[in-house]
Amino acid sequence: MLLTIFAASALTVTGTATAAPTMWQPAGPARLDQQPTQCTLSREFTVGEERLLVQFQTTFSLATYRVTLASATALRDVRPGKVELALAGSDAAREFDAQTGTVPNRKERLLQWYAHDFYLPPLVKDDQNFRFSSGRFDAELSWSGAGEAFRQLGGCHDAVLAQAGVDTSIVRAAPVSAKPANVPGYWATNADYPSSAMRAREEGEVGFLVTIGTDGNVSECRVASSSGFANLDDGTCPLIRRRAKFEPARDAAGAPVTGYYLGRIMWKIPQ
Repeated sequence: MLLTIFAASALTVTGTATAAPTMWQPAGPARLDQQPTQCTLSREFTVGEERLLVQFQTTFSLATYRVTLASATALRDVRPGKVELALAGSDAAREFDAQTGTVPNRKERLLQWYAHDFYLPPLVKDDQNFRFSSGRFDAELSWSGAGEAFRQLGGCHDAVLAQAGVDTSIVRAAPVSAKPANVPGYWATNADYPSSAMRAREEGEVGFLVTIGTDGNVSECRVASSSGFANLDDGTCPLIRRRAKFEPARDAAGAPVTGYYLGRIMWKIPQ
């Protein structure tokens, strides 16, 4: 099966629930892990005997985080659905579609979602409370030193993006990033599998970077991370140029501006 991976959309909401949430305190320092294609900021919190791991992970995208909550006890009643992430003391509150799961070979349950167009470093205060609300789960996390932690995450993210060829000054000047205007799953299909790669049984993931003009059309595409096979790498951008359509990035005034989109195609031989 051929799979294109892309980020889920987010919705802005105007308010938060009024019920008092459970207050969680840090159980240790924040940890920042930098890898070649992503950065992960993690911290554990506790209330009584319960523990909760919170993780913000940059994605192969421009202003999107994969947010994960993990706990052996606190998330047992949580179901897939809407989750709200709010920064206490500000009007920064967003609602996302979350999924649940379990940590492989462990007892912890997960609540996980993609936070799209929610660039946190300039929004987070030095000592920031984060509120997470999803059904019966309502928690407020007292994160001391959050401002510095998220500034470091932002610097790590910018370094990863720059390595991929992204002009981060352009990205950060556009609060609304470019988004697909048609279905990314149709940009590359099983019928597009390079015949030479098929014969050689070559499979792999190709990361691509496109520059998008103010009209939403792709003006440039290049391979940002190789699959290790020239046949797959060379076959990716021609498909993206031909089929991908976008809603352009927009500046603070709402005017269309040049933008970027980072994506991946997993080339896998159909069974």
